[in-house]
Amino acid sequence: MWSFTWVWQLAVMLTRFRMCVWMGLCWAGVHGLSAQDSSQVQYRYPDGTISSEGQLLNGLPEGYWVSYFPDGTRKSEGNWRQGQLEGEWVFYDEKGRVQTTLFYASGLKDGIETQWDTTGIRLRTLPWVQDTLQGWEEGYDADGVIRSRIPWSGGEKEGVALDYAVEEGKQGRILRRRGFREDLLRWVEEVNRLDDQNRKTGKWMTFWPNGQVRQEGLYERGLEEGVFKYFSRRGDLERTVTFHRGEEVEDAPEAVVLDLRKAFHPNGEVSREGPWREDTPMGTHRFFDEEGHLVEVKVFRFGVLQTSGMLDSMGRRSGPWTEFWPDGTPKAVGSYLEGKRDGDWQFYARDGRLEQEGGFRMDLWHGRWTWYHPNGQVHRDERYRKGREDGDFLELGAAGDTLAMGSYERGRKVGPWVEHVRDDRREGVYLDGDLDGRWIHTDGEGRIRFEGAYVAGIPTGEHTTFWPTGRRASVGSYRGGLRDGIWRYFDENGVVQLIRQYKAGRIVKVNGAKTDR
Repeated sequence: MWSFTWVWQLAVMLTRFRMCVWMGLCWAGVHGLSAQDSSQVQYRYPDGTISSEGQLLNGLPEGYWVSYFPDGTRKSEGNWRQGQLEGEWVFYDEKGRVQTTLFYASGLKDGIETQWDTTGIRLRTLPWVQDTLQGWEEGYDADGVIRSRIPWSGGEKEGVALDYAVEEGKQGRILRRRGFREDLLRWVEEVNRLDDQNRKTGKWMTFWPNGQVRQEGLYERGLEEGVFKYFSRRGDLERTVTFHRGEEVEDAPEAVVLDLRKAFHPNGEVSREGPWREDTPMGTHRFFDEEGHLVEVKVFRFGVLQTSGMLDSMGRRSGPWTEFWPDGTPKAVGSYLEGKRDGDWQFYARDGRLEQEGGFRMDLWHGRWTWYHPNGQVHRDERYRKGREDGDFLELGAAGDTLAMGSYERGRKVGPWVEHVRDDRREGVYLDGDLDGRWIHTDGEGRIRFEGAYVAGIPTGEHTTFWPTGRRASVGSYRGGLRDGIWRYFDENGVVQLIRQYKAGRIVKVNGAKTDR
């Protein structure tokens, strides 16, 4: 725990309870109090050494304060204003070395927090806005060169983090991209790498100053190989070029040479702009009204409309959007918020019938989701929370028969479940995603075909299978998840056909004769 936690806890208590609680709780273990005057105070540890000192004004800390470790080493220093932390605070380790510097405004973290190692080298900086991480966290090497940048939004890691190479003592090319969503790492991409002979290899990317991808393509042994894509500053695909062993391939079928064109309103304002390949619209096309305001965005692939909607001021999808099948009928309808699916969405088959519908929250499935059979009957009905199943689950056949029914918690099956696997009906309980307790399998006629128990997914105790006649087909026991003891196998008349003896999952006897299996 960093030493500035002490000061932060003090600020919270002061805000809530003013001076009486501050005196009673925040300085636990204080032995005595001496006053140089009516406002200058010192607080002490039980052995008499000073724990902190500063000024009180109307019973609240005011101005410059210092706290100390029991051995007298400085622990923290900074200013208070009307009982709240204010301005820059410095926190030290037990050897008096600067550990953290942090800015406050009206008792809230607000500004850049800087963390240092024991030799005084800056490790990283964190952006605080009113007690919430918001902006770019930056990590540094021993020479102060930025090696990594991580985006924060609303106190969570959100967006694409970047790791850099250091080239000639300066920040160099991006080496790794990491995607975060809701504070969780979702994907990692290695880029701009060199092989053991210092040749470009794998995927290489360059970027515009605004962070948009400018160019991307693959290298093999230092030579371009395959399709290279080139983008505008706004992220629109402008052209593609195909290479083979470093040489451009002329008239490659996958190559795209694009011409950026504009159309105009009678008053001279741009009415439409976007890339074309000869007479075929490609990529993102923007449409404007006569006052120059963006009113619609359409995305084409080889002349076929893929999707349409609007963008926000940062070029991210926003508001209602529609995705289309090649014949122009809707494929999906829903809304975006800050470039991510958010709210209710509907998905349609090529013939126009509704296939599924449900909600998103920040690009993750959230809320109720329903799937439909071609006849319009419900196929599946389930609940999600932040991308994982959470709540009741029901799956039905086209005739309305139950195929599966149960519940999820945090993406794992829990509680009683009924499942149909081929012709078997399986019924039992799940515990945190694992079979637990007694499970019974029955056939289409309701006859028991299997019966056995589990503990957290591990088979235990006696397990029995049955013939359709109801007679036993096999019976034996598990111990510690492994077959153990005598297992008997019967024919349909109930006559024993085979006896195996197991020890810790290994067969030691067959029909009474020892075996080395």
